Amino acid sequence: MIWKLTFSILIYNFIFFYTYSITEFFCKTFKFNISKLNKIIFGYSAFVILIYLLYFILNFEIKEIYIFLIITSFFFLINIKKFLVNFFFTKENILVNIIIIFYFIPLLVYGEQFYIFRGNYWDSSNYLSSAILFNNYNYNDIINNSYSSFFLEFQSIDYIIKARPLANLLLSLFINKSFSIFFSFYLFKIIITAIIFLSLIAFLENFFNFKNKNLFFIIPFSYIFSFWNIYIFEIDALSHYSSIPLLILSTSLMFESFKKLNDEKIHVLFAISSSSLFIIYPEIFVVIVLIFLVLLFDNFKKISKKISFYFFRSFILFLIITFLSYETNYKHLFV
Repeated sequence: MIWKLTFSILIYNFIFFYTYSITEFFCKTFKFNISKLNKIIFGYSAFVILIYLLYFILNFEIKEIYIFLIITSFFFLINIKKFLVNFFFTKENILVNIIIIFYFIPLLVYGEQFYIFRGNYWDSSNYLSSAILFNNYNYNDIINNSYSSFFLEFQSIDYIIKARPLANLLLSLFINKSFSIFFSFYLFKIIITAIIFLSLIAFLENFFNFKNKNLFFIIPFSYIFSFWNIYIFEIDALSHYSSIPLLILSTSLMFESFKKLNDEKIHVLFAISSSSLFIIYPEIFVVIVLIFLVLLFDNFKKISKKISFYFFRSFILFLIITFLSYETNYKHLFV
């Protein structure tokens, strides 16, 4: 089990390096100004959109996505020094490693049955069956039913693969024949937990100025081990769980966009992050809509024609990105 913990920490660091590097690319290309931690969270947001595009639109197979990630990782090595300084050797990273170790302690005590025989087996079967299907076939083969009849044993598989299936796809990236599929499922949830933790720290640092700086870590740490977070973790609601960092990031960027109404780049960042939130879990997007309407009403007198144009342009960007998910999101939203 120790080697699984070591492997998990390596995977986690690779994912965070990759998402950090995506944002570095955006910052260099479009001159965005994003905080250190939000570079990882926004990178996760962009990663979500990228993976959706590669698999569902460009019809990449999972092995081809692996190759794409490996090749681009070599280009991203130019960011390794910044990543090490800004995140790897920081208190935040130490705490994330502690969280990962904590979630592995029950595995050391109880063994594999801890993560196999627990949780919501209906949802876990849903996500695992579709993730294995995605892992073995490209999307054109799947929608044309050109796959093994074995998968049809799961009666709802035709609906599952066509209705907001991005979390299922992200899970499929963790499926590996060298590991138990149940371990891959558990590892995926731990990685999402780590991203949630960092997104909460970034949110607090952006909007609060605590005299006791330890509160920036205590509050997120408390949430991670709170009833609500563990409840979502345990019931295997992957779409909901994997959307939480994006909900926090989108909320943060939305407040900042109303705080800095004349900063057009903030509006663009908000459009991208909210697009990824909609693609991964459109049901929770209503939270963003409601908060946005409240802020819009509260700041209505401050909004000039120029700022209205920024909002309109961001909305068009949102529609362009999310329309990619018409078949899997818009089409099934009211079913």
